[in-house]
Amino acid sequence: MEAEAQAAATSGRPRRLYGATTVPLPVRTDPRTRLVEAVLGFAATGLFVVSIPLAIFLLAGARGESLDTLLRAPGVSLVVTLWIFLGVALTAASLYAALLVFRSKSEAGAGWIALGSVAAVLSAVFVALANVTGGWAGVAGGGLFVAGGIFDTLNILGKR
Repeated sequence: MEAEAQAAATSGRPRRLYGATTVPLPVRTDPRTRLVEAVLGFAATGLFVVSIPLAIFLLAGARGESLDTLLRAPGVSLVVTLWIFLGVALTAASLYAALLVFRSKSEAGAGWIALGSVAAVLSAVFVALANVTGGWAGVAGGGLFVAGGIFDTLNILGKR
C-alpha cells in the first residue's frame, strides 16, 4: 500500500498494483457437462501415456529388433527420443488441461481444439514419416481433445 500511495502522489492519480484487485474470469462451463469434458481429457491423457511405450514396442517388433538394439540403432534412436519427449509433453499439457476443467478453473473450448489438433498432427507426422504405428493412439488422443473442445463450444453457443 505504501508503494501505491507513493505512485499516486507522483502521478496525480491512484495507481493499482497488479493482482491486488483482479478477479478470476467467469467460467461458463456447465457443471452437468464438465464431467464429460474432463473424462474426455483424462481419456486423451491416457492415450498419450499408452502411446509412448506402445509405439516403441511396435517399432521394435516391426524392425525385428530388441529394445536395446532399437534404442542404439542409427537414426531410429533420434526418432524414439523425439517420440518420448513429444509424448511426455502432450501428457503433461493434457493432464493439466483436464484437471483445470474438472476443477472448474477453465473451459475446454477453443484451447482444447487447438491442443488436440496440434497433438493429432504431430502424432500423425511420426506415423507417416517415421513409421511409428503406435502413434495412432496419440492421434486418437488428439481427436478426443478436439471432440471435448467442440462439445464445450457447441454447449456454450447453444445457451445463447
